[in-house]
Amino acid sequence: KRVTDLIGKLENELSGRLSKLETEFGDKLAESQKRLEGTAETLRAELAARVQEASDAAAQGLGSANAALQEHQRAAAELMREVEAGVRGDLEVMDEKLEKNAAESRNLHNA
Repeated sequence: KRVTDLIGKLENELSGRLSKLETEFGDKLAESQKRLEGTAETLRAELAARVQEASDAAAQGLGSANAALQEHQRAAAELMREVEAGVRGDLEVMDEKLEKNAAESRNLHNA
């Protein structure tokens, strides 16, 4: 009976820890998604402003507008790569933590 009680306590503790981890990582994932959405909105606004700048430059001369547009496209692409790398890094860290905690939970359950 003691063993059964101990197993029950361990299962309850593991279940609680897993629920806490799921909540924690769910919150972190939602936070990362909000940051990504905010960044995407910022990028859209910045790109719209740059397109307007490029349009204004086109009125002054096609050659200068083409050069400005290429520079804006390059800068926007670089910014997007930086954002993607940051989000990818956040997700990798969360995955590593989740795997570590799952392994610890399995070890506790098996102990």
